[in-house]
Amino acid sequence: MEVKDNHFTAKIMHDADSTFNTEISFKKFTANEKSIINTIQYQDKYINDIEKNIFTESFHNELYKNNINLFPSSLINIDLNCDCKKNKVMCIHIISLLYAITFELENHPFLLFELKGYPLSSSSYNVTKQKAANNNMIENASDNKIKDKQEEKEEKDDANDDNLVAIKDINDIFYNNNIIVNENSNHVFLESIPDLYLQSLSMLTNQDFIDEDLKNFLEDLFKKLDYYINQDVRKHILITRYYNDFIYTPNQNNNQNHTSIFFNYKWGHVDKWTNFSININSNYSISTIDVGAKSNFKKYKSSKLLFGFLVEYNKSEDKPLSKLFNLLDELYLFTLELIKKHAIIPELFKSNDKYHIRWIPALYNPIISNLIDQLAMSSPEFLVTYNRQKINSKNQVITFISIIIDGIIKAYLDTLDKKEKKELLSNPLYALFLGESRKTDVIQNIDSIDNLIAFKNDKGFNYDIFITITQEKEDFKLDIKISFDDEKKVEVNELLEKSDDNKLKNQLENDLEIINKIIPYGNKITNNKDDILLTTKEFSEFFNKSMPVLENMGVKIILPKNLRRLWHPKVILNINENSNDNGYLSLQNILDFDWKVAIGDKNLSLQEFKKLAEENKQMVKLADDYVIMDYNDVVNILKQMKSLPKKLDNYDLIKSMATGQLDDIPVNIDKEFKEKFFNNNIIQDDKLPKYINATLRDYQITGYHWLKQNYIMGFGSVLADDMGLGKTLQVLTLIEYLKEEDVLNDAKVLVIAPTGLLINWQIEIEKFTPNLNSHIYHGSDRSIENKKYDILITSYGIIRQDFELLNDIEWDLIVIDEAQNIKNPLTKQTKAVKSLNSKNKIALTGTPIENNLSEYWSIFDFVNYGYLGKLNDFRKSYVNAIENNEDIHSLNNLKTITQPFVLRRLKTDNDIIKELPDKITNDLYCNLSAKQAVLYEETLNAYMENIEKLDSINRRGKIFELINSLKQICNHPAQLTKSRKINVNDSGKMQLLLDTLESILDNNEKVLIFTQYVQMGKIIKRVLEDKFDEDVLFLHGSLSRYKRDKLVRKFQSDDNSRIFVLSLKAGGTGLNLTAACNVIHYDLWWNPAVENQATDRAYRIGQDANVMVYRFITTGTFEERINDMLEDKQQLADITIGSGAKFITEMDDDNLRQLLRLRKRLD
Repeated sequence: MEVKDNHFTAKIMHDADSTFNTEISFKKFTANEKSIINTIQYQDKYINDIEKNIFTESFHNELYKNNINLFPSSLINIDLNCDCKKNKVMCIHIISLLYAITFELENHPFLLFELKGYPLSSSSYNVTKQKAANNNMIENASDNKIKDKQEEKEEKDDANDDNLVAIKDINDIFYNNNIIVNENSNHVFLESIPDLYLQSLSMLTNQDFIDEDLKNFLEDLFKKLDYYINQDVRKHILITRYYNDFIYTPNQNNNQNHTSIFFNYKWGHVDKWTNFSININSNYSISTIDVGAKSNFKKYKSSKLLFGFLVEYNKSEDKPLSKLFNLLDELYLFTLELIKKHAIIPELFKSNDKYHIRWIPALYNPIISNLIDQLAMSSPEFLVTYNRQKINSKNQVITFISIIIDGIIKAYLDTLDKKEKKELLSNPLYALFLGESRKTDVIQNIDSIDNLIAFKNDKGFNYDIFITITQEKEDFKLDIKISFDDEKKVEVNELLEKSDDNKLKNQLENDLEIINKIIPYGNKITNNKDDILLTTKEFSEFFNKSMPVLENMGVKIILPKNLRRLWHPKVILNINENSNDNGYLSLQNILDFDWKVAIGDKNLSLQEFKKLAEENKQMVKLADDYVIMDYNDVVNILKQMKSLPKKLDNYDLIKSMATGQLDDIPVNIDKEFKEKFFNNNIIQDDKLPKYINATLRDYQITGYHWLKQNYIMGFGSVLADDMGLGKTLQVLTLIEYLKEEDVLNDAKVLVIAPTGLLINWQIEIEKFTPNLNSHIYHGSDRSIENKKYDILITSYGIIRQDFELLNDIEWDLIVIDEAQNIKNPLTKQTKAVKSLNSKNKIALTGTPIENNLSEYWSIFDFVNYGYLGKLNDFRKSYVNAIENNEDIHSLNNLKTITQPFVLRRLKTDNDIIKELPDKITNDLYCNLSAKQAVLYEETLNAYMENIEKLDSINRRGKIFELINSLKQICNHPAQLTKSRKINVNDSGKMQLLLDTLESILDNNEKVLIFTQYVQMGKIIKRVLEDKFDEDVLFLHGSLSRYKRDKLVRKFQSDDNSRIFVLSLKAGGTGLNLTAACNVIHYDLWWNPAVENQATDRAYRIGQDANVMVYRFITTGTFEERINDMLEDKQQLADITIGSGAKFITEMDDDNLRQLLRLRKRLD
């Protein structure tokens, strides 16, 4: 069974010879429903439960109250398909799949949201991980029936028992570190088991009788067992029809769920077991397993079978719970952890003239020995018996664990092909370590093996061995002493000479012989009565190779203080800051770096370290003391030094400073320098460019200096301030600085913006930086020839069309506005924009991330190409980790490395909000479309011919009619022509509205849109609902008071109602609409007081946020000139409040035509 998008698909087995493809598809949520869910899921009372993957009844009820139906209410809400071609709505195969889906939803209720197209962020269902658990779940569809709902509820309640660990995936069997326990059971902390790979392997392989082939075999065996228990578990999954070669599972019965069927039939009704006792024979093999009832264990006694049972018991959600079963599960998990931590060793024994090896816990390690004692305390009296005789509880636990390990080895051997298995077992020594018995005459060096294992496994070891090391000038002295039961330590040679206990002397001599083989030059220990002295080189080898093995065998090593620590030298990248007269950083400032080798707090040059290492691989003298370096580290560093780069890519250097490492090499950098560079500690001076016709707010001055700092350093910038905070002004201030520094004499600035914003850029350039010349490169008659400009303004579409021409121009700076237009890295438009050559690049956006991190990469890759790597690498390093796994470390890493180049301030930031006025008014300009321009001139000419012939009374009415028509044309031609076909591109103002709303809605803010015309309000509502796929409210004068109040309440209280269109007269007075922090005047009123009155619907008492006001004006039309007149205080004095357009009707024909005519802007 597979889940993809909103589909469940499965192959249903009908009988032994046929299967059918079956599919069930769910209806997706609407955009409005998604918005409601998004609001509800982040409420405080639900968010914690959702993060924990808990689906509460209250959460479901809240959704239901908001008309969100998760479960299909009828077959209309789902699509059913099966290729059995039965002429039925629901064939038996569909029923089987529905049954399986029900089971899946019981365990993963949030899967419903994914199936309906809106996964909740904290509870995503991992389809890939579910495949293993779902395969073969549905078989013999003809026998399946939908369970009784009450039975389902009881099973669900059982599965949610507090004592159970929820296992969502088959791999959790081996990765799950939690232990199932009852309140009376001892809890074993698996995390405390140390990894003994080096110690155990060294004890087995650093011996004379171990040849190179056997050493490699044992190393490989450790790795293969580790891999097997972590990965290859398909032989032991619960939901399968056959279990290896021994047990056949009957078909399902109608009265049992599939979990209990597979588990109970396989193992013989575990819930009826009253006991669990294993009897072993003299070979430590299973003789019988007694469970107090009929079971399949009576037929098969294999340790592999026991392993399979323990795997499936741990997996099953339908298992019996008791103190005994909890102990079995603890022992199983403990054994897996021992294997993963390489904390097992072989024990050799002889039985019936054959040698055997069983693998047991590494008892030489005190932590493991203590954990075994804890488990033994919970062990029942007869968990394991030896030839029907009672053994002590600790030996029972050890033996039970050895049986599990034997089962795992046998299961592992079954994964090998026959030839490989036969070849392994043909070697008698290999076979011995794999649990096969062998006769005594075929095993060489058996006494050596026996001695070593006897030492490790605590046979008769009733004293402690101490080796004390002291530093004697340039040598190291070793003293070996013996202590009995924490008594006074006795010199070993003295004890051997004076003791009368021959048994003790034999044991001690045997142990010392083993130690001799581990210690280099170890014959000095017993053959020399003088002081035992090791040279620096000899002691270095002892410290690195011998000491870890001896310590894990139980030998206690006492070192001088300066040698108690093994030092790990490491290569570091040392970065220094150079000074700069102007205080600004530059790449040259930070490229002063060198490689060092750090040993503790001492940093050596590569040459110094190489000299020390070549003289003595491990032990070096720093100051007056010797320190011991890890041998492997020294060897690796000497190799690493050969490949260290002499030059570093600038971006790699910056990222290494940010993350503190370069390819796992630590970076050493001055803290103050790092703080200055990565925390946007911007160098600010009091100077602003001379020709700035604006008063910049403090945060805008900071933004300008930040842009300037990055420009000087050679880095691009992403200015991501909230909409309305003046990103354009900050960039223009930088460009004016470049002009005054004569940078723009040879190279120019290119500004790329959405078509609807081109004229805004030109107008703001003229307003704020009159010293800069600009030219708009757009339209069918566009040209650059003979144009003098500092800034060329064009659209994204023109870049794609005229790429070759524009890329031949030398650009000092490229600025892209509304940078989310290049969020898709695969489109031709994005590729064209990112391919343009420029010394520096800046991206402006109010929403740097709209949907996913790949969009962020695309924008960032434009300003600093290659800094975040290729897209595929970025997805592997960050997208998968952050979006799929919610990896906080990766998220913080990404924030750190991009922080110097991204500046984002919000209107709600404390430092920003105190600088902003309560209302911020922005005049947004747009051009007429070609269709609008033609219609405008035709209408004006036709009316003027008529007006010139009329008397004063009729003339006045005709002028009002003309002005009204021109206003409608500026809004949208369809308003005048009454056309039902609405084309967004036919109106520059409509394009501007969509561009403006995208930024507002991306910030999830609400907006009021005022228009004088009901007809235009209807057009706006229709266009916006099609574009944004959400309901748009519309209030106009023909609505009843009840309907008006209902719309207002909905806008104020419903988070999903974000756009409210109002006719100016109907919505301009008497309403309180403080939910909106944005106001758009789509068409302007003649009287500023009327506009202000409408704006105040949003800005009233109770409004917490600053209100952003946007006034739309079409350039070159009478709208622009009327607006200029209204802003001119001298002219305004002649236009009294309430006079409306009366003054226009009193103009003579020439002045009227001059006012209303369509003008082209001059570059």
